[in-house]
Amino acid sequence: MSHFTTEPGSGYVQWRTAALFALTLLCVVATLLFAHTLMFPIIGAITLAVVTQPLSAWLRRRWSPTLAGIAMVVLVSVVLFAPMYLLIKHLVVQAIALARYVESGGVDDFLAELAVKHPKLGDAVQNAIAQFAPGMSGRAIAGWSAPKLGQAFGAMVHGIVSIVLLLFFYFFLVRDEAVALRAWESVLPLRTDESFDFSRKLRDIIEAIFAGRLLIAMLQGVASGVAYWLVGVPGALLWGFVTFVCCLIPAFGAFLAWVPICLYVGLVLSWTKCLILAIWCSAVVSTMDNFLYPVFVGKKTDLHTGVIFVAIFGGLAFFGISGFILGPVLVASAILLLQIWKLRLAEAG
Repeated sequence: MSHFTTEPGSGYVQWRTAALFALTLLCVVATLLFAHTLMFPIIGAITLAVVTQPLSAWLRRRWSPTLAGIAMVVLVSVVLFAPMYLLIKHLVVQAIALARYVESGGVDDFLAELAVKHPKLGDAVQNAIAQFAPGMSGRAIAGWSAPKLGQAFGAMVHGIVSIVLLLFFYFFLVRDEAVALRAWESVLPLRTDESFDFSRKLRDIIEAIFAGRLLIAMLQGVASGVAYWLVGVPGALLWGFVTFVCCLIPAFGAFLAWVPICLYVGLVLSWTKCLILAIWCSAVVSTMDNFLYPVFVGKKTDLHTGVIFVAIFGGLAFFGISGFILGPVLVASAILLLQIWKLRLAEAG
């Protein structure tokens, strides 16, 4: 029975160590696999906790952690998610109206009207449709879009459940912030000074993404949506939301939305309105981030626009909607860790 000894360096101890490592790895991988289904609520809750940390810390100094968590959940629900619910409600109404317009043959009528008003352009559009999308018509588009509406309704229900879970996680992050920070620092294989610097820069990056991209894109969406409504674009709220989504793309995102809408206004409504809308969008909407980004973000992050572009699209492709935050955070983490290695190598000579 001597081979069952537990003395250090024995084969038995090595076997137990290897088994412990394999079991730990298995549990971690399994946890990450099922946590992936909750990626959006978890990432959203962490992002909100980071962005609202100054206010939640102020409340915890005056109230108990539980009351501060409840107050922050109520505040976030009223300020952020209640308007979001109303927005989604109106977006669904306008999306259904657009689907009914397409189903009733509105696209065919629009193409026919375009051919009457602008014969050369109408012929060019018809030729392009015949060449690149043969058989496409309003009825065909309706047949394709009908199942998409059902999927959109399912996605809306899933989004509501995700928001409820997000608020649930957010409450515990606010209430138990000290515990969460200790747990985060305990898993970082860094020195105390490196851990502090790493965490601070990650927080700045998350705040920069939230304030510098999401908030500014929202303002651009509002500015463009109001302009669409004033010039008479049908479904202005829906197209304002589309502009907001496009504005999340760094550098040239806004152009992807308002340029086609300006062309529609000129061809269907009035070229004068098209000119006014184009001036507003090019002078205000597309340049808004140039003025607001330094105000909201400042020097919090020095990530290049190209790096952010790759990180956002890579994150969206790999993680879904959570990748909008997670992609840049992972890329920034890689850059920060490489900088730490560079400093360590420099210290080691």
